[in-house]
Amino acid sequence: MIRDTMSRPLPSFGRRGLLALPLLLLAPPARAEDWDVLVNHVGPEGWPPYYYGEAAGGGIALDLLAEIARLSGIRIETRYVPMKRGFVQFRQGILTLETLVADHWRRGTEIEQLIVYSDPLMQGEEVLLFTPGRAFPVSGPGDLAGREVATIRHYSYAGIDGARRVDMPQEATLVVSVAKGVVPVGIVERNVGRHIARSMGLAVEFGPVRDSYAYRLGVHRDKAHLLPRLNAAIRRLRDEGGVERIVERHLGPSGAGDGSLARRR
Repeated sequence: MIRDTMSRPLPSFGRRGLLALPLLLLAPPARAEDWDVLVNHVGPEGWPPYYYGEAAGGGIALDLLAEIARLSGIRIETRYVPMKRGFVQFRQGILTLETLVADHWRRGTEIEQLIVYSDPLMQGEEVLLFTPGRAFPVSGPGDLAGREVATIRHYSYAGIDGARRVDMPQEATLVVSVAKGVVPVGIVERNVGRHIARSMGLAVEFGPVRDSYAYRLGVHRDKAHLLPRLNAAIRRLRDEGGVERIVERHLGPSGAGDGSLARRR
């Protein structure tokens, strides 16, 4: 799935789409031009559990950034910026970091030539989500032809030609609609779906993986000199199991919380 440039998160700008002013660190506000400073951004509404939004704060992505900042010695701040303004400020170099983005999400966008990517930080998966008891075998795109499929408005999805899209405004609406059988199948990022099902006590069934991709840091090219330090911090964080610990802190062990409420196939 590819976030449309005019949608909201993403994560960051969006999805696969896009993205005042709490700071991650107790330090004076940084100027984006400072040599060892990165200014991250996310939409005010967030993308739980990766970002819980401006009102709640926190999330998997911010916890990962805090560890990367500690390990690399790079100061990282986060600003909550609406996605359209975020694109403008990224072009201007005011914002210099996107967190947990897949490199293909920015192809064909206005910032494609301005962004360079870190090594993979964690894996993302896009899965099918079913109403309990209504799952059906899916081995290829043709198996969705003629069926209603819950999707997110403005998101672009590969491999669902022939399916009848039922667009939803956000992931929570999609998961609720599938849980209640309004639409028997939908497409959702696995951790996002797990978080919604768990927090709302919804019974859903996770189906096969449609797509998988590496989540990375997207760095403004003017900050490319920081990539070696970022990559070293990412390698250490992954090697020491830090990524898994942070994800489990927000979602429990892999599969936990799915149980009778959200069953994985």
